[in-house]
Amino acid sequence: MLPGVVDSWLLYGANGYTGELIARRAVAAGERPVLAGRHPEAVGRLAAELGLDARVFALDDPAAVGRGLGGMKAVLHCAGPFSRTAAPMADGCLRARVHYLDITGEIEVFEGMAARHEAALRAGVTLLPGVGFDVVPSDGLAAHLHRRLPSATHLALGFQGSARLSRGTATTMAENLHRGGAVRRDGGRRASSTSGPGLYPPSRFPGATSRPHTTRPGSRTSRCTWRRHARCASC
Repeated sequence: MLPGVVDSWLLYGANGYTGELIARRAVAAGERPVLAGRHPEAVGRLAAELGLDARVFALDDPAAVGRGLGGMKAVLHCAGPFSRTAAPMADGCLRARVHYLDITGEIEVFEGMAARHEAALRAGVTLLPGVGFDVVPSDGLAAHLHRRLPSATHLALGFQGSARLSRGTATTMAENLHRGGAVRRDGGRRASSTSGPGLYPPSRFPGATSRPHTTRPGSRTSRCTWRRHARCASC
């Protein structure tokens, strides 16, 4: 968790496929998260099995979200699809001054959190999307290879998982099949195409900073490309 955040963190979506895996791993590591979600029976059953506290609330009721976040220092949000659930949880965290983390891999969610940067500064909290498999391993590997091969100009990463898809992941993939690939190049605004994976010309916008080029097609393949970046900011 975040530095100084040891107790009083909430795992939302704990009864989902990934959420339950995280809950069990957290307990095995000595953590005591508060489990939460929309379904009282499923959340309560897992909490009772693991000896944890539980809370039940939906994200479409801001007042209920506020009550659910009461006393928490951080939330690990695991209830997808994040295109629908990230905003209400993040906004609730801003109001309650609670740190926010999620396991999304959706570009629109990353951009939505970036748009809340000033609000997060005012609230004194961290909004940190993408702490799960979709981002951390691939970007960590890209950073490692960049350090080992500093003269390289292009990098393509592919990965294939053996685990079954969660319902949230399957929904996200179905909703985004028509979007094709996406890229942010040298700070340019991302561009997309329905023609499939690849790099596409970005538009430019004022104040852009140097960024690596990234694509995340729906095929669960990611590609990161850099051109003489002094520092690979995302990787």
